Amino acid sequence: MSIFIVIKQRWLSIIIIVFTFISGCSSNNYAPVFSPIVPKNKPGQYYVRPGDTLFSIAWAYGLDYRTLERMNGIRPGEQIQPGQYLIVKSNYVAPRQQGYAAKNAPTFPLKTPVASKVKTVRTPQSVAIQTTKFAPVSGWIWPAVGKVTGPFAPAQGNKGINISGVAGSPIRAAAAGIVVYEGIGLPAYGKLIILKNSDDYLSAYAHNQSILVTEGEKVQQGQVIAKMGNTGTTKTMLHFEIRRNGQPVNPLLYLK
Repeated sequence: MSIFIVIKQRWLSIIIIVFTFISGCSSNNYAPVFSPIVPKNKPGQYYVRPGDTLFSIAWAYGLDYRTLERMNGIRPGEQIQPGQYLIVKSNYVAPRQQGYAAKNAPTFPLKTPVASKVKTVRTPQSVAIQTTKFAPVSGWIWPAVGKVTGPFAPAQGNKGINISGVAGSPIRAAAAGIVVYEGIGLPAYGKLIILKNSDDYLSAYAHNQSILVTEGEKVQQGQVIAKMGNTGTTKTMLHFEIRRNGQPVNPLLYLK
């Protein structure tokens, strides 16, 4: 009988210890964190993730979207797919415009296969975005009201201008165009909108509090497309960029 009591007491002690441990764990502020395994980019290649577009990837790597198409053998209107690898670095040099052609510049084969087993597909939206023809931009207007607090300085990492302002104030399209990207896939830009304004020009509107347009939507010059915010940064502002053939240009040379 005494042996039974001893065994019972030992089991009771074990149960109390286990209960105390579980209670202690449940009372702290930590919880298991499960992170999805995202394939890493291969050297010279980019792994396409949900929400990416041809334009956002080209923007991130400082490429003209047409150059990215040619590097990967993508025809106009083809839609890239998540899980696909795209070539983003090579010895390809895009031909410069207006007589500034680079001499002896290495070229990239035009029929280079896409670096992935995932095939591109055509959708009405992608065809509309990538095949829409635009008239030359006749003039640009200021996208926001505020003071320029960050000048154009590519060497220092600022590929556009920063315009300070009030949170929630309207952000307007500096020129008519079509939305080719909207989202948070480029973290340094926060909530970002990229417009295709012509065959040669793209413009970007970053750090928005909220986005009021959707991918594929056509917008008019002066249309409110977002609200000013501070996503991706510590200050309320609009970071505004204009890129010509994939290369950043000083917006102050274009804005009225």
